[in-house]
Amino acid sequence: MKRMERSEFTNEQEISKTADLHMLRRMFPFIRPHARMLCAAVFLMLAATIMELAAPYVIKTAIDRYIVPVHNSTGDIKGLQAATLILLLIILINLAANFGQVMVMEYTGQKVMHGLRMKLFAHIQSLSVRFFTSQPVGRLATRVTNDITNLHELLTSVLIFVLKDFFLVSGITIVLFSINAHLALIIYLVFPLVFISAYYFAKNAR
Repeated sequence: MKRMERSEFTNEQEISKTADLHMLRRMFPFIRPHARMLCAAVFLMLAATIMELAAPYVIKTAIDRYIVPVHNSTGDIKGLQAATLILLLIILINLAANFGQVMVMEYTGQKVMHGLRMKLFAHIQSLSVRFFTSQPVGRLATRVTNDITNLHELLTSVLIFVLKDFFLVSGITIVLFSINAHLALIIYLVFPLVFISAYYFAKNAR
């Protein structure tokens, strides 16, 4: 009996060390039927990212053209009003895109997790009684409930925000180098230190 418990504990440890990318690949059959919804979420995410990049540039343009230059003509006031309206429109589009992206991803994530739960439940139902006598009930309940919830968070929150941050950083890099390449290089000198620190933190956190 002790040998059985020890082997079960070893299997549990091996499961916990499985590569994340391998686990994601195993989810592809459940994600593939909802590929259109995922594409729509990515499109909305890109739209929100573009709006977030455009807002600071509009503010920069308004300051450089209509606030810093001291002119008494009405052209500057009209230009500032136009910039304000454009900025307001950008903010509204950004809010709508973010809201749509969250709703689409939540809907898609729920559909994917529903299929995964049904598959897992059917698999558990097909197992023999001997399996249930040798496995802790809490472990099985965790697999059906908590682990599925964690996968839902991974799909709907982590992955989409990683993609959004990647595109956002890429867009900021392009804008910075287009405005002032020398200053952008100075700013990005600290990036290797940030990457190294993040790598060791993630490694020790595991």
